[in-house]
Amino acid sequence: MYITNSTNQATLTDAYLKDHPDAFSVVRGTYTTEQIAQGFKSGQFNVYPAPKYSIDLLNRQFGTKLIAGQSVNHSNAYPMFNKSADPKLIAAVNKAMKELKADGTLKALSEKWLKGDYVPKD
Repeated sequence: MYITNSTNQATLTDAYLKDHPDAFSVVRGTYTTEQIAQGFKSGQFNVYPAPKYSIDLLNRQFGTKLIAGQSVNHSNAYPMFNKSADPKLIAAVNKAMKELKADGTLKALSEKWLKGDYVPKD
């Protein structure tokens, strides 16, 4: 399994391996998308926990034939703010994101830039 350093993937994997130390081997790094594709093609690893858009990107750009397994979580995406962010700014961004999702703008942007609808469902 390939795990990107300092990510939720790494934290979840480390927690699992703590209780199941021999479950699988891990390749850790900060690979580029091309290096991840090469890792699959060379057999260096055969699993990569990633969002669906990353899998689609690897297949489209590098000719990998990856398939998405079952989702390992059901979290939505969240905008992140500095701890000292103005609560009015946070409220305004949250309101705008809700409106952009409702009117289809987020879906259109996702399809344009990510080549698919990756907007979290409610």
